[in-house]
Amino acid sequence: MYMISYYRLLLFVGCLFTFSLNAQINYSANDHEAVYDFPFGYGSNLGVYSGWTDQDLAALIAGDPAKGIIGASGNTMRPTLPENFLEAWGYDIRKDAFQYYKDIGMKGIVAFVGFPSEEHRDTIEFCDGEQSYMFKNMYTPIWDGGKNGTPVNDTNYYALYLYKTIQVYGDYVDIWEISNEPDLSGSPSSYQGPQVPSSWWNVDPDPCDIAIKAPIQYYNRMLRISYEVIKSMQPDDLIAVGGLGYASFLDGILRNTDNLDEGKITAEYPLKGGAYFDVLSFHTYPHIDGSTRAWNTPEQKWDYYRHSDRTVENGYLRTYRNFKEVADFHGYTGEKYPKKHYIVTETNIPNREYGEYIGSVEAQRNFTMKAILKSMVHDIHQIHFFTIAEEGAFFTQEFSYMGLYSKLGASYEEPASLTEQGIAFKTLAMVTKEYQYDETATTALNLPAYIDGLALKNNADEPIYVLWAKTYLDRSEKTSATYQIENIAEGNIMAIYDWDYSVTHKIDSIPGNQLSLNGTPRLFKPLGKLNIAFDLLPTIENNPADIEFRLNYYLYGEATVYANLYDNAGHQVSNVISKTKQSAGYYQYNVSTEFLPQGVYHLKLKAGFKTFNQSIVVVH
Repeated sequence: MYMISYYRLLLFVGCLFTFSLNAQINYSANDHEAVYDFPFGYGSNLGVYSGWTDQDLAALIAGDPAKGIIGASGNTMRPTLPENFLEAWGYDIRKDAFQYYKDIGMKGIVAFVGFPSEEHRDTIEFCDGEQSYMFKNMYTPIWDGGKNGTPVNDTNYYALYLYKTIQVYGDYVDIWEISNEPDLSGSPSSYQGPQVPSSWWNVDPDPCDIAIKAPIQYYNRMLRISYEVIKSMQPDDLIAVGGLGYASFLDGILRNTDNLDEGKITAEYPLKGGAYFDVLSFHTYPHIDGSTRAWNTPEQKWDYYRHSDRTVENGYLRTYRNFKEVADFHGYTGEKYPKKHYIVTETNIPNREYGEYIGSVEAQRNFTMKAILKSMVHDIHQIHFFTIAEEGAFFTQEFSYMGLYSKLGASYEEPASLTEQGIAFKTLAMVTKEYQYDETATTALNLPAYIDGLALKNNADEPIYVLWAKTYLDRSEKTSATYQIENIAEGNIMAIYDWDYSVTHKIDSIPGNQLSLNGTPRLFKPLGKLNIAFDLLPTIENNPADIEFRLNYYLYGEATVYANLYDNAGHQVSNVISKTKQSAGYYQYNVSTEFLPQGVYHLKLKAGFKTFNQSIVVVH
């Protein structure tokens, strides 16, 4: 088993952050296990939309009652803090925005860094006529013992940029992603297999073929500087290798040091690239990665499989497995070295067809749900969809038809409409946020080959089953199946949440355990036996509450209902529901707490002879 270093860092003794001007860490990712302790991340990339601030866009992900934005119930996001922007506008320019992200409940925030200002950009041309996108002086010492008033060497511009950035944003960012798509390439060498001598598996990428326009050792140098500087200042933050598209590039990182002499190990360059990151962040777009087609040799043509299960299994998850296989091969299994954490910071498929690409509203919606669910199964901690809204200024047309929202108006004051993708995303986030993947219960389902799904459980050991009939027809999401959950008694009630629950707030129910499935995941929650006609099933959303909380309940028969809110002294402070006779069905009430003092209140809901009591915490 790998050894854990107990010497976290050397404390600074100067006035800045209370650490010394000689601060350096004495561990690496090869002997230090980074802890990922955030909930599963439902996220999105922000993009750029005229009239919308970054705060407005973040509110579209998480929601903000103060802005009147309901949001998609997401809980994480991926902004950027490039040096060329911060140098031009000042390092504090986005501090209020990042504070806002935390205020609306964002966790596990990923920020990608890099992209030097022209003044600090390396003038070297590793590719004739194309300037490198690396920083100047990266191979000067990282530290100078406080010679210039900072612990880092101020002439190492990348180290200085990180130092200045962490000073401002260190408390707001949780994962630092080093650059964005450094391996973006059109070269066949990127995707060719190890059997091809010129592939990246066997030869380091030509600087002309990758986005950074520099040798891969320069990228490893970025990782090394990032790990040392960030960990010295924010030891619990995570470093991510950033937005990779090719497993062969990861192999190059892991087989090289940052030594410009062919990545050799020396006393000055003792560790390979894997020692300088904790998280593997990757991008996957199954509509363009070849996963929806296969070459038919006898007929000399392509056979197509353009449906959602194919995009998830042969696209999204294949990409993950390729990266994990490389990391495992290089020892990051938890035995020789600590395991790497995995996140997806860009993915999607379009909702319209372009050429041979998969594209439909149904396929995009189903891909979204299945990719989220399969991420839970495979311990992919976050998934960020590209992007917030449709029809942004993207480089190819099909990318314009990806988004949680339809095309945005001139500002947040104009209503923003969730797409079917956004509705499905929100439904899963609302229903499953408090749940985790349960491998034992999933295995016990013993699903047949034509059905897929999983079991989730919350801290109270309450299960939710998410199931669907597998799609199999080209350019079709139509399929159906039935399934019986053996460990659910036939007379029990199953609540059903369909993909659009987040906007309809409709919960269907069935007595028994015979489930009807189609190509879209359905969520089934066992409720037990309900023998009294007016049994109610209440839930509370947004508790603790700032502006309001939401009361949801379902009546299984007609009943007289009323509800009130009381303070700790037993005084009624709000009449939530006046006494009224209600028929069977689902009910929802938004209860304002905006003008109530902070404190603990008590909700009492009565339906027939049934009573429900719940404490409500009001915070402002």
